[in-house]
Amino acid sequence: MLDFQAITMDKRSELHPLLYAAGRQDCVSSFANMLLWMGGYAEYAILDGFVCVRIRGDHGEFFYFPAGVGDPAAAIERLRQDAAERNIPFRLGGVTEENRAFLETAFPGKFSFTTNRDHFDHLYPVEQLAELAGKKLQAKRNHINRFAAEHPDWRTEPISEQNLALCRSCAHRWLAKHGDKDAAREFGILKQAMDCMRELELEGLLLLDGNEPLAFSMGNRITEKVFDVNFEKADADVQGSFALINREMARMVRDRYPQVELLNREEDMGVPGLRKAKESYRPILLEKSRALWVEA
Repeated sequence: MLDFQAITMDKRSELHPLLYAAGRQDCVSSFANMLLWMGGYAEYAILDGFVCVRIRGDHGEFFYFPAGVGDPAAAIERLRQDAAERNIPFRLGGVTEENRAFLETAFPGKFSFTTNRDHFDHLYPVEQLAELAGKKLQAKRNHINRFAAEHPDWRTEPISEQNLALCRSCAHRWLAKHGDKDAAREFGILKQAMDCMRELELEGLLLLDGNEPLAFSMGNRITEKVFDVNFEKADADVQGSFALINREMARMVRDRYPQVELLNREEDMGVPGLRKAKESYRPILLEKSRALWVEA
C-alpha cells in the first residue's frame, strides 16, 4: 500500500508549489483548504509529481483527482491498485469536466460518474465583482450606495497584524449570531487561519465604519489566474456590508494581481441562503463529479 502522510503546516513548502503549478481552479486544490478544512481526515502522497489526497470521512474513503502537470494516468493507476490492496471501492472526487473527459479517454468504460450541485465551485471574473456593471447586478450597486449613504465614514484596510484583533471581534460577533455546531466548527477553522495568515500567505481586507469593524474577507492565490476567497464575514444587520466587502475584495485582488482572472468563492454545500447569495452574483459554475471504478 502507498505511504500517505498527514497534511500539516510543515508540508506546505512541498505541496503548495505543486498545487500552484497544476493550475486547477477548484478550491479543494488549495493547500490552505487542505490544511484548514481537511487536515483531520486527509492524507497525501506524491506520485509521479502529482499531489494525491486520500480522504477518510463520514462518506467512506476516496481520493481526489491527482493535481499536477502532465499525464496523471500512472498516478491514477497506482491509486487504483492502492484501493484494491485496502479492499475499498476506487473512487475519485473533485473530478472537473476536463478531468472527466480525460478519464473517459484514458480509461474508457471503466468509471461511472455522479454529480452533486452542493459541491460545485462558484467562479466569477474579477472585473465582474470589482465593478458590478450591468442591469443584472443593479441591486448590488443599490445596496452599496445605501450603505455608503448611511455610513459616510466607511473605509477599508488590508488585514495586518495591527488590525487582526478587529477581524477577530467581527468573527466573534458572527459566531454569537450563528452559534450552532457548524458555525462553531467554522469559527475554529477561521481562528486557525488567522493564527497562520503569514505562513499560509493569506490576504484580506477589513471594512470599517469609523473605527467599528463591520466585515472582512480573506483568501489566497491558488494559481497564477485564480484567487480563492476562503472566508467572508459581515454584520448581516448592516445592509450592504456583504456587497461592499465583496466588491472591495475583488478590487484589492485586481490591483495586486492584474494577471488573476477569476475569484473562486467556493461551494455552497447545499445551504439555501448561501446558494442564493452566491448565485445572485451570476457565477460560472465549476462542475465536479465523483468517479467510481466499475470495471469487473
